[in-house]
Amino acid sequence: MRALRQFKREIMTKSTRDGFDVHQDITSRIVQAIEAGAGTFVLPWHQGAS
Repeated sequence: MRALRQFKREIMTKSTRDGFDVHQDITSRIVQAIEAGAGTFVLPWHQGAS
């Protein structure tokens, strides 16, 4: 929730500037998250199974 509030605050601050494209900003953040990767995928219900 804290990250979402911070994100909203950044968007509201940036949106008051001339020339700011909120769609491009969100797209850039999504691309950065995809490029960073999701980490190791773990199926927690299979841990400890023999």
